[in-house]
Amino acid sequence: MRRLDRLEIAQDPLPREVARAARGAVRRERLRAWAAGLHLLLLGAWAGAMAFFAFVVAPAAFAVLPSRHLAGELVTRIVSTADAVGTLAAALILLTALFSRPATAWRRPSGALSLTLYSLLLLAPALSRGLISPRLLAMRQAMGRPIEALAESDPLRVTFNQLHQVSVALLAVALVAALVAFGLAWRQGSRRER
Repeated sequence: MRRLDRLEIAQDPLPREVARAARGAVRRERLRAWAAGLHLLLLGAWAGAMAFFAFVVAPAAFAVLPSRHLAGELVTRIVSTADAVGTLAAALILLTALFSRPATAWRRPSGALSLTLYSLLLLAPALSRGLISPRLLAMRQAMGRPIEALAESDPLRVTFNQLHQVSVALLAVALVAALVAFGLAWRQGSRRER
């Protein structure tokens, strides 16, 4: 009788379907865990790179190089690369975030806040690279000389300084967004492990 029961169970498609569904759920959970780890790594690396640039590289360039013009040239070149990498990193951060949580998690307030932060992460470097940096570069070329040579009240210098402040503000927004998003993702991961 036991053999017959085993034979009937083996031929019953329901246990196979249940096992297949269980394996699929395990795969999805592994993918989510992998995406969550990669997500935290990308967020941490990007926030660290932005902080290092803002608090170490840019101030050091202006402190060490013989002229503000040379320091500005160096920082401009770094910002251009950082904005391109930042846009790509933000897209990857958004993708890993979407894979790391179930769709229902995005409907919660913390999910909506996270999506807002990821949007800021993506938008800030894109705006800097697409709008602000090209205008700053064009203004530098139009000046034909170092910016320090222009009077403080010169309209070109005033406009340049205003655009520079917008550029700095975009970097600050992206850095804060990355740090807050990292904290939220870390908390989400800690809850998942419990």
